[in-house]
Amino acid sequence: MSATIAVSALPDRLRVNVDGSAVLLGVRCADCGTSFFGAVDHCRRCTSDNLDLVELGSGGELYSYTVVYRAVADWTGPEPYALAEVVLPSGVAVTTRVANWQEGAELQIGSHFDLVTETIGEDEQGQEQVVYVWRRPE
Repeated sequence: MSATIAVSALPDRLRVNVDGSAVLLGVRCADCGTSFFGAVDHCRRCTSDNLDLVELGSGGELYSYTVVYRAVADWTGPEPYALAEVVLPSGVAVTTRVANWQEGAELQIGSHFDLVTETIGEDEQGQEQVVYVWRRPE
């Protein structure tokens, strides 16, 4: 029996490695050095199209968060949930849900958060499709 292979549901933003680890992806402007999360066609700072694909990292520092008590109508995840903005070492801020948050738990601004993946379903080939979420330190 073979192990289930996980694939990114957002391949321009998340790469899942063979060992199951994951890294956020983006681009860096070769002219001004500004980095962006996900795919962009032109640098939002200097408008150059001289962009390089880069790994942005798999963890960073909590900059801000909010608790969502009422999600959009088609949300199928837990409610309430914490939505955290984490600044990566590249300076890029990435916002997504905190996987291991419990209602009433305070999050510490400045604390380290790790990138983890969460399964959202399967693709046509039966591979697990995953998205990125933050995990706070235990």
